[in-house]
Amino acid sequence: MNTSVSLTLLKICPIHKAVEISYSKRRDTVEFGVQSNVIQRASRRSSKDARPVFEELSGALPRDAFAPMIDDLDKTLAALLRRELAPGLSEQIQVSFEAPDDRFPPQSVTTPAVDLFLYDVRENLELRSNDVELEKHENGIALRRFMPVRVDASYLITAWPREGIANPAEDEHRLLGEVMRVLLRYRTLPQDLLHGTLAASELPLPVSALQPGRLQSLGEFWQAMGGKPKAAINYTVTLSIDVAAPQEVYLVKERIFHFDEMAYKGG
Repeated sequence: MNTSVSLTLLKICPIHKAVEISYSKRRDTVEFGVQSNVIQRASRRSSKDARPVFEELSGALPRDAFAPMIDDLDKTLAALLRRELAPGLSEQIQVSFEAPDDRFPPQSVTTPAVDLFLYDVRENLELRSNDVELEKHENGIALRRFMPVRVDASYLITAWPREGIANPAEDEHRLLGEVMRVLLRYRTLPQDLLHGTLAASELPLPVSALQPGRLQSLGEFWQAMGGKPKAAINYTVTLSIDVAAPQEVYLVKERIFHFDEMAYKGG
């Protein structure tokens, strides 16, 4: 009698797809489980009946799960400046996130002001990871977590002195110097200042200041803004974004084999 076992190994790829590798030996289900990053399922059945046995378990997070993240980052940076700048200065300045164009400051902004213009958001490819974490539980179920996507948010920071003073450039440089001192004080955003969705991040949020920015030409940038060139600080925060919800998977607890004695004897 022609009998066979079909063993199917399904390995999770970085893009959450399944790659099927199978060969035949016998019939009926033997086991289903997860070991490391591999989901295994062995089926004892006819090789003619070999069908994919894996159903993709990955699920995306709700669309609004990280929608407020940029707003939370703005609030965190504003709180950092208000707390770390000298008391007298902190009470005087306004933190703005408007475009520093030829109409700055708008009516909503009162000088002196510090403006943090978000000009670039992109994935940090150097920190990209396709690893998968497996958190095992005693009930035989494991929680599979995909590594978060790391995203760089880059700001151009400028200082705007009070209007009508005798030496605006001197006041601007003094204010920008105080802001620079605050930004260089931390290598990651302080945990106690993180707002909203940022507070739930399991990874620290590294920052970099006074590094080359994403702008190809500052001259072209200021020309596009329609304003005069100003001294500015490049500041980048690396966010951690969970784009897939954790998944429950079943672990192999025991191996059970069933043999057809009559088929084995050739009856």
